[in-house]
Amino acid sequence: MITMYFLPLMLMITTLIFIVCIRIVLLNVVIAIVSEAWDTAQVRALNLFWKFRLEFLSEARFFAYLDKRLCHGGCVEKLGERIDGLR
Repeated sequence: MITMYFLPLMLMITTLIFIVCIRIVLLNVVIAIVSEAWDTAQVRALNLFWKFRLEFLSEARFFAYLDKRLCHGGCVEKLGERIDGLR
């Protein structure tokens, strides 16, 4: 007679323990997925940083070269001197 009253209580406790265990397992899975994505993003971010850094440096060198060749003693300055000499 007493066991009939404890059966629903035991079933409820067992279900609660099962739910807690499942939540812990699912949270571990989510943590593993996020951790893997974080590692991948860190590697990709480092590669992208150096790629864009090198692109910036090459562009800066190119524009410095153009500035030196065209503006300082280059064809733009010579053209300006010719225009000034027309007066």
